[in-house]
Amino acid sequence: MALSSASTVADALAQWNDNLSWQSSLASANAAAEAARFLLANRAKAIEDQGSRIDFESIASLLPKIEAFIGVGPRAFGRSRRVSPSYQPGGIG
Repeated sequence: MALSSASTVADALAQWNDNLSWQSSLASANAAAEAARFLLANRAKAIEDQGSRIDFESIASLLPKIEAFIGVGPRAFGRSRRVSPSYQPGGIG
């Protein structure tokens, strides 16, 4: 689900909860990062959802780890998930 300006905090929270196992794939990590950014941009101090309290500081501390996994953000610079050819004398190996 792609979040938009028409999305609600409940939509973002549902997307966050649906992608808690973000390490399983890049798609899940991208969705979790999108939800985290949305929640942080539209946050109050905390959300009470169905009796559970969501702490934005924990989401904010997890976002850099998700971004590093995806390959974006400050910790990912200098690294790439792309496989590049190795150059050897006499051609590409």
